[in-house]
Amino acid sequence: MQSTSFLLVLLFSLAMLPTIAQPSPPTKSLEVGYFGHYLIQPGLRIGTSIDLRTWTSAGQLSKARSLFIQPQLGYFLQPNSHQTYLGSLGLGYAIQKPKKRGWSYHAVSLGIGYQYRSTQEAFAVSLGDGSRSGKKWSNTSGWVPTMSYTQGIPIHPQLGGYYRLMFGQVFEKSGRNLIALFTEIGLRFYFN
Repeated sequence: MQSTSFLLVLLFSLAMLPTIAQPSPPTKSLEVGYFGHYLIQPGLRIGTSIDLRTWTSAGQLSKARSLFIQPQLGYFLQPNSHQTYLGSLGLGYAIQKPKKRGWSYHAVSLGIGYQYRSTQEAFAVSLGDGSRSGKKWSNTSGWVPTMSYTQGIPIHPQLGGYYRLMFGQVFEKSGRNLIALFTEIGLRFYFN
């Protein structure tokens, strides 16, 4: 009986160890988020964040700073109007703080992306059933330099939520320049 209670106490202590000990800041993550212009145009974005260098305060883990790269792929659309694909690579700086449930963070980054956009130019509508046919699309593409701000909220030691505001200017090959404000809300999965 005594050995059973000893084993239970030992297992409970080992199970509590990850929640009591201060872990090191995460260095790799996968992000999946709802993404688009002003959150109105629905879309999806998948990316990763890889730390190049991390600094912590001497003797304690009260705050960690990191320099990271962030490759991402995104897609959003405006129904019956256009579809947009966006690939980008950013370089950023993050400040992370340990919390009860994981690491919270604030990050800023500068990046460069490439946007490919298909716009529906014309279509025919059947008066009998309302179906569309004969859709004609025009395609444009261009470079997108970006600036972004991200705030992360811990949910669990291996999972966090985040929101991101990203400002960019699209330089299309057609000569048209657009200013874009993207917003994103998502989940961040940590891998160490």
